[in-house]
Amino acid sequence: MPKKPGFWAKIVTGAILLATQPTPKIWAFTDTGNHWGKNCITTLRGQNLLSGYPDGTFRPQATITRAEFAVVMLNTFPTAEAKRSPISFKDVPANHWAYRAIRDAYAREFFTGYPDGTFQPSQAIPRVQALAVMANALGLSRQENAAGLLRQYFDDASQVPGYATEAIAAATVGRLAVNYPQIRQLRPNQSATRGEVAALMCQGRNLPRTVPVEYIGGNQDLFAIPPEMGGIGQFSHGLASTKIGDKWGYIDKNGALAIPPQFDNVTDFAEGIAAVEIGGKWGYINKNGQQVIPPQFLLPVGFSEDLANVQIDNQVGYIDKTGKWAFQLAYPGATAYETWPFAEGLAQVRIDFDKTGFIDKTGKFVIEPQPYTAAYKFSQGLAWFRPITGKYGYMDKTGAVVIPPQFDEARDFHDGLAAVKINNKWGFIDQTGKFIIPAQFLAVQDFAEGMAAVNIDDKWGYIDKTGAIVIAPQFWAPSRSGLNGAASFSEGLAMVRLGDKVGFIDQTGKFVISPQFADALSFSNGLAKVNVGGAWVESISGYTNQMGADYITKLEGGKWGYIAIPQL
Repeated sequence: MPKKPGFWAKIVTGAILLATQPTPKIWAFTDTGNHWGKNCITTLRGQNLLSGYPDGTFRPQATITRAEFAVVMLNTFPTAEAKRSPISFKDVPANHWAYRAIRDAYAREFFTGYPDGTFQPSQAIPRVQALAVMANALGLSRQENAAGLLRQYFDDASQVPGYATEAIAAATVGRLAVNYPQIRQLRPNQSATRGEVAALMCQGRNLPRTVPVEYIGGNQDLFAIPPEMGGIGQFSHGLASTKIGDKWGYIDKNGALAIPPQFDNVTDFAEGIAAVEIGGKWGYINKNGQQVIPPQFLLPVGFSEDLANVQIDNQVGYIDKTGKWAFQLAYPGATAYETWPFAEGLAQVRIDFDKTGFIDKTGKFVIEPQPYTAAYKFSQGLAWFRPITGKYGYMDKTGAVVIPPQFDEARDFHDGLAAVKINNKWGFIDQTGKFIIPAQFLAVQDFAEGMAAVNIDDKWGYIDKTGAIVIAPQFWAPSRSGLNGAASFSEGLAMVRLGDKVGFIDQTGKFVISPQFADALSFSNGLAKVNVGGAWVESISGYTNQMGADYITKLEGGKWGYIAIPQL
């Protein structure tokens, strides 16, 4: 029987634990100190996902076999379910050390054998096989013109076997291809080293800051912050939240840690202050990471117009940026309050769950609570509201109704126009309630930078403020996805979808950044958050009705990074 390898620490498959050499009682290996993948190797060692040899070495330049890579896949995806029945390979007897691992890897569709019924467990696995297996296991989305994409990024793309072209293109976009020392040399048919496979594990497990970004092949020139950073949300005040391990911190626009991960949860910065959670309570920090208001609040809220609406036990009101109460709310007969941030000097407050009014910055009701089931913040001097009748109208800052309730849905004003829905179609009104653009669209986005996205016959295009189509309807999202095919313009660009890929266009409709991402947010502070390698997966939500099952589509996998506005 072949000797067990001293590399991968363990395999857990159901109740089966297949151990290799005993884990050395060290966290660092003696021969990885100068290796390009040392941070990744050390991280995996710390997670007990790999081990070295009894002499304390890891031997990162040695190759691994297909049997060992079967163990790698089971360690990387320990909860993956079997998709087919296992089979026996004629060159893997029951007493082979990796017999169970190979059977389980096959059942989970990580591996297939060869046409002659063999697995070739002792064969050193080529890089192309390792990349393809990992890409398939992650379900990375297929790319159009896969061969052309590979030629774009790798000088030796012609060496990729035809059977693996699509999988390797998906692996490239998914940031799996780690090429040391030359990023444009994929070397697909060379045997994978143990260091390279460790890097593949780190990329497959989305472990940020473990693999040097300068060796990750793909569209690296497009990224301001590579998709290994784990940033969440859009940039605000030059910072974006990031999660490393189980703690949250913030990165700057270079991707460097500006505020180390130390919080249980965080919000985006607003007016130079961010809410952070410590031990179940929320407080506030400034952009230097210094605590300016100690944790004491129940819910995270951002500052708006120098005040934040907070709750401490049964006390509800607004605090200033020193943490002192600006005022507390006490309305006669009220049993409960819901408060919102200030906008244009007023904030909406709902009491007893069915009455809404607006207060000024002294806490005085400027608009007394009315039997409105909903009302929204003021924008350009008007706020929409919905009385018990169920229709939407607009009020001014005195509470006077200036546009009577008549709409099925309504939004706030942008660029002098508001989107409203009537008879199942959307249009735009001015501040007198007059339809400037008739209700004719299946769906719309708000006006921004002089244009609005509209849906005509299930395709999205853009109109100007006269209603003229300036970018023809052509963008779309997959059916039943619930995703918009186009977003509002921000910083001169708009995110649009063509099928399951996202790109960005300018105001002429020209693609400035071609559709290549699984998902994205709009540009903010010069950066846009994008997902590479993820895939949209449709599944049954668990709810069914007379029409049958209710489907939802959600994004799974991939990595998030940030791209900058191209310099044209």
